[in-house]
Amino acid sequence: MNNFKTSRVYDIFVSSTTKDLEKHRLSVTEKITKLGHRPIAMDAFSSGHFTEEYIESLIESCDIFLIILGQAIGTAKSNRKSWTQWEYEIAKLYNKPIISFVLDADSMRGLEPKRALVKFRQEIIDSGKIVGFFNIANILSLRDQAADSIRETVNILTINSSGGWIRNEELEKYVKKETVPFDMVSNPSLSKLMLRFFDLSEVADNMESDIEEKEAIGNFIWRIICPNLEHDPGIKRIFIDGGSTTFRVCQQFNNYIKNVPSYFHNHTNEKVTISTNSILNFLELSMGMEGALPPYRNLHLYPPPPIGKTGKTFGALVNITPETVFFYEQNGWNLSESARNRISKTTEEYTDWLRRDGQIGLSIMSVAGFMIDNYVQGPWVKNHLSMLLAHCVLRSKQPCLMVIDGRKWNLHPQTQQGFRIFIDGLSWNSIVNEQPFAFAISTLINDKRAQIVSFFKEEFKFEVLTDESKTNDGRKIYRIFAFNKLFSPFIYGVKR
Repeated sequence: MNNFKTSRVYDIFVSSTTKDLEKHRLSVTEKITKLGHRPIAMDAFSSGHFTEEYIESLIESCDIFLIILGQAIGTAKSNRKSWTQWEYEIAKLYNKPIISFVLDADSMRGLEPKRALVKFRQEIIDSGKIVGFFNIANILSLRDQAADSIRETVNILTINSSGGWIRNEELEKYVKKETVPFDMVSNPSLSKLMLRFFDLSEVADNMESDIEEKEAIGNFIWRIICPNLEHDPGIKRIFIDGGSTTFRVCQQFNNYIKNVPSYFHNHTNEKVTISTNSILNFLELSMGMEGALPPYRNLHLYPPPPIGKTGKTFGALVNITPETVFFYEQNGWNLSESARNRISKTTEEYTDWLRRDGQIGLSIMSVAGFMIDNYVQGPWVKNHLSMLLAHCVLRSKQPCLMVIDGRKWNLHPQTQQGFRIFIDGLSWNSIVNEQPFAFAISTLINDKRAQIVSFFKEEFKFEVLTDESKTNDGRKIYRIFAFNKLFSPFIYGVKR
């Protein structure tokens, strides 16, 4: 889409130490360039090539400040603060959007960091800004996390028409557009439509990351589950949650049905219904079966998605704070009575929908939004309605499968924390003992895979199936399917 809002180039100041993070900052700056923005990476501060005034002017004029904190705090300035600390404070002084990345716990283990580094690291973590954790040995993970955070920050800046460089010809087009008798930009309906298209362009960009890992999950799921679904007359409904990984699951589902169409040809399954809360999933499922007969018997978009990313456009829910729904039960929110009534009414509506006609339904859920990592602010983080629906799914006692692509597991400790907080609010023991539950995970093979298996197999007593596949460039993808006993019939079939 070639409009005023999507034509900005942003200056991104990259701050880090060079001795321990030279390759890391190079990878991030190269990614910034590929994203179409301008990195400002000052690599010679300690040599005295630049004055403080000049560096401060660059930070003042930049659009985004990105800091990478590794195993060192950097060269000290005259006031005993390091350059990295000073740059961070200047960015805060000028109220710049700050994206921060600090070493994860594994990378810090065995080190004896200086007290100043420990204090500064904690200051960044507690800042409330976008904060991500990275492993010192995984440069690609840091690069991809940075790209996700930059996209989201740029999205916010662009929607607010804040900062950035604009091509002269684009500005002229915009000025001409503003002078037409019917002002399209200020028209509420058309403005919302333009933002919708802008969101979709951001989503499309996001879908281009980790494609092979996400496709590997979809292929893995249907190869394991569909043969038994095909012969189980009890499954009448499938719900597929919104998310970049579940979008690939929909694609692989189409491929499976095209190759093994008996599930939807079988007369006992004529009333099978597929629902999704994602317009992209809906379009993929609708168009993916073009030319194949018969198509899905029933395909529904439920609930219709709100226009805003955060769900704040939904009536009385406008007063909800940015926390996700499960914090509501633990801490409560300062909501109006109408907002509380709306939550109660919507919860009841979702619950009735999940249990309608007494049919058994399989829900395939995205993990996006369940994590606690502050940096996860991309287009796929659940809005409040989607989170409320996920909450109802996990309390429905219906079979539930949660999908997770490899990038989420690069921050494994934070992912575990997110699961624990979310599940604790719903009673994990209840889910394990009373609800069929499974996780499908893919990750490029690394030293975290043993931890993933241990997390499910030893800590939560799930049965675990694993296999491997390869990307087009020959890298190995590790696939894990972890499930409790109640989910076993979907894996091994129903005992007759």
